Amino acid sequence: MEIRVVLPAPFGPNNPKISPFFKDKLKLSKALILLKENNKDYPRTLNEFLERSVEKFKDRPALSKAFGTPITYKEFFEKVLKVADLLVNIGINKGDRVAILGENSPNWGISYFAIVRTGAIAVPMLPDLPEADIRHVLLDSEAKLLFTTQK
Repeated sequence: MEIRVVLPAPFGPNNPKISPFFKDKLKLSKALILLKENNKDYPRTLNEFLERSVEKFKDRPALSKAFGTPITYKEFFEKVLKVADLLVNIGINKGDRVAILGENSPNWGISYFAIVRTGAIAVPMLPDLPEADIRHVLLDSEAKLLFTTQK
């Protein structure tokens, strides 16, 4: 099924008075509508996306630190499941907020996907934030747990 976006003449994409920005937005809207209709089995959540990625690419590299040994999608998924299980066992529930404070690393990704897997809400923070800002985000978000690194 094809869905077409039709705009009245003064707003159509061929109107020379329409800005290129609008034309690009219109093209993008059409493309997204067609993509949605033509790919009904496209993953709708991060959990589905990760599961399908593991099915397709289980032995391929997923993440690594710079110049480090990568972990495969299968290894990544196994770690996500272990951390998600730990979160549930310590009482993290759907809708709870869990903060992440750390530099880019596979552990950051594992933490993020584990939080999402449980239905909790990830609260990512940049590691170079001032201490007062970190305290403010933690208090304001009412995070029940903080993942952090030693830095």
